[in-house]
Amino acid sequence: MIKIGSRPPPSFDEPLAALLHCHEKMGERLDTLERAAAALAADPTAAFAAISEVLQHFAKAGARHTEDEEGSVWPRVRDERLEPVLEELSVEHRAVEAIQLALRDTVTRAVPDEAAAHARAFAAAYREHMRKEEEHVFPAVASLDPAEIRAIGIEMRLRRG
Repeated sequence: MIKIGSRPPPSFDEPLAALLHCHEKMGERLDTLERAAAALAADPTAAFAAISEVLQHFAKAGARHTEDEEGSVWPRVRDERLEPVLEELSVEHRAVEAIQLALRDTVTRAVPDEAAAHARAFAAAYREHMRKEEEHVFPAVASLDPAEIRAIGIEMRLRRG
C-alpha cells in the first residue's frame, strides 16, 4: 500500500534501493507489531488483529525478501570475508521464521502473554538481522559489477510475477 504523500518505491532496476526500501517497510511493520504487543492486555481483539496483519505481510513479502537475499544477492557477494556473515544470516532467517510460527500459533490460540513475548522477540531479532545485512551485505552489493546488479533486479522482478 502506498500512503498519500509518500514517495513511490524504487524499481527493481535499483535492487539495492528496493531491498533498503523493503527493510524500511519491514521496520514500520515491526513498529506496529511492538505497539500491538504492548496493547494486548488493554485491547486484545484489536491487538491480535494488528499482529495478524503483520504476520500476513511477513508471510508473503518477508518470504520473497528472504528469497531475494538467499537466491540472488548472497550467491553474488559470497567470498571468504562474507562467508561467516552469510552463514549466520541464513541461520537467523530460519530462527525468525520459527519465532514467526510460534507467534502465529499464540495468536491462533489467543494467548496474550505468549503472543506479546513472541512479538517482541520477533521484532528484536528481525531488526538486528536487518542491521547486519545493511552493515555487511549491502555494501558488497553496491560494489558489484552493474550487470550483476541488473541480474539481481531482474530476478527480484520475476519472483513477483
